[in-house]
Amino acid sequence: MKRRGTGKGWGVGWVLLLLVVGAVPIETSLAEVLDRIVAVVEGRIITESEVNRTMGPLMQKLRVSGGSVDAEKVRSRVLDELVLRRLREEQAKKLGIKVEKADVDSALARIERKNGLPPGGLPKALQQEGIDMAGYQEEVMDQLIQSRLIQKVIQPMVTVGAEEVDALMRNDGSASRDEEIELGHILLATPANASDGAVEQVLTKARQMVLEMQQGVSLASLASQYSDDPSSLKGGNMGWFKRGELPSEVEQAVFRLARGEIAGPMRSSQGFHIFQLINRRQTAMESAQDKQFKIRHILVKVERGASLEEVAAAREKLTTFRRELDREKGDFAELARRVSEDVTASDGGDLGWVGQGELSGELDGALLRLGKGEISGPVRSEFGWHLLKLEDMRGGSSARSQASRSELENRVYESKVQSRFRQWMRDVRLRAYVETM
Repeated sequence: MKRRGTGKGWGVGWVLLLLVVGAVPIETSLAEVLDRIVAVVEGRIITESEVNRTMGPLMQKLRVSGGSVDAEKVRSRVLDELVLRRLREEQAKKLGIKVEKADVDSALARIERKNGLPPGGLPKALQQEGIDMAGYQEEVMDQLIQSRLIQKVIQPMVTVGAEEVDALMRNDGSASRDEEIELGHILLATPANASDGAVEQVLTKARQMVLEMQQGVSLASLASQYSDDPSSLKGGNMGWFKRGELPSEVEQAVFRLARGEIAGPMRSSQGFHIFQLINRRQTAMESAQDKQFKIRHILVKVERGASLEEVAAAREKLTTFRRELDREKGDFAELARRVSEDVTASDGGDLGWVGQGELSGELDGALLRLGKGEISGPVRSEFGWHLLKLEDMRGGSSARSQASRSELENRVYESKVQSRFRQWMRDVRLRAYVETM
């Protein structure tokens, strides 16, 4: 067993998942009854099945992409990320942060809407991609926990100075502002107290990886086996970035790369970084039609095949809620939590930012007639009757040939927040008691 941190270990290698022997058919194999414990994180366990469930889709993608992959190294990276997930859950618990099942359901519903899927269509879409729904729900739960940890712990510590935005605006030509790059990343971490010799060994390893990539070895295979960044579980793919969303020294190096080119190794307080530009694209110019609306809604459902009387009763119910808001000058979000029959009720009916045309024709038309802060009358959709509140709107006024100062400021802020959060989690990890088996 490997022990990290301080404290007493469990010394337990197996956990019995079905405790009542009579509940298990005689022909059930031992492997189906027992699930091996592979790690204990601050008293909480990680099992072999959790590692396999997370590892399976990643290995499948890596095999398709070709190249040799050491499954044990991938497993080690997956286990490291599951350890961090447990630590995030533990920190959230200590800080009184809760994410309920309704919060996850609401997030999944938003994902369906953004991807043009019908309600309840996400499991089938994931299955077609070879993704386990239960594992996906756990990832969404983790993302919600991260978001709330960032809001409570990190955001109060982060500020953006005017000089930072000024520097970005000076260096950010109008042509590049409409560019986005898709970035691959490998991080080889170095401990804060590492000796010069240890640092040199990591640098040598990083340089060797760059040579291998130049000779045709895929970033995905190397990142999944060796990278200490969370993006290793996505084959090193960090996603798409605009100017201002990366640390300035990284941005200067990667935005001038051609597709497939490599930058690094680059040193930071975390260790050595290798970047590869996967793709580049121009963001679409915004037209007068490209509006986005920040909205909340309240839904009273109407079942398919409902009688005219039932439809009218649902509408009257919603009309009553509308009058209540007018009469008492009530809080729309609070009313939504209390009466809405949509999965977004726990979020106060929050639908987030919705693009023009993303909702059904009736709802979209109602939005266009609202001013900021206004509430619609009852609007019918295939799901029932809705009240809509337009909280904010953006876009539709000019082409995006130049990014606004506030947009650049937001990009810098988000970059600093994410960097600070990663550092905070590294500190949490160093203090934690973790035992692997």
